[in-house]
Amino acid sequence: MTKARSKTARRKAKAARPITLPGGETAKPMPTQGCRVAEPPADLVALRYRARLTGCTVEDARDILASDDMGRCIRHLHRDNEARRQLLNVWQAVSAAWANYVTRCLSMTPSPQAAAIPMLPEAMQTDQSLRVDLRTGDERDRAARRQWDEWCGAFNRLPMEQALIIADASRGQGPGLWDADALRPTRHGANAVAALAALHNMRG
Repeated sequence: MTKARSKTARRKAKAARPITLPGGETAKPMPTQGCRVAEPPADLVALRYRARLTGCTVEDARDILASDDMGRCIRHLHRDNEARRQLLNVWQAVSAAWANYVTRCLSMTPSPQAAAIPMLPEAMQTDQSLRVDLRTGDERDRAARRQWDEWCGAFNRLPMEQALIIADASRGQGPGLWDADALRPTRHGANAVAALAALHNMRG
């Protein structure tokens, strides 16, 4: 009887041990007897995945820069928040120009990279000016083509290796930028971030 109680006590103690989460966090185990085990929220699952890829805590994975490989490279190579913001703005502008060009001028669906452009969160507010884009479809098409051509011209003023990697990255193509095993940028990722910095200086 004593042995049976001892086994029961050991099982209960084992079940009560805290669960280790990514980033060194812990959580109490959910009770399993007499109730249904709750699934973790979908956003928490996504954040844990980001944290593993980025090499950061789950809380730090909420950073927009942890949402894609280019952002991870920027985050790793630059500690200054202002520099990070500037490079992210350039990356967003290049990606948006490509997505707009592909959609309007090539009648194609943008690549997953361009289709999910990370944007900085802004407060929701009503545009009091009630401005409406009155351009015709042809005018919008020409504007999309012109904008992408301007970026391509800027790429051509970069060193060749940087020009190639940033052009490929904007299209969601080319070699990997982030080494998820080493948790650091690849050589191509470092070149891509250097290209963003050069493009930012051109826009100056």
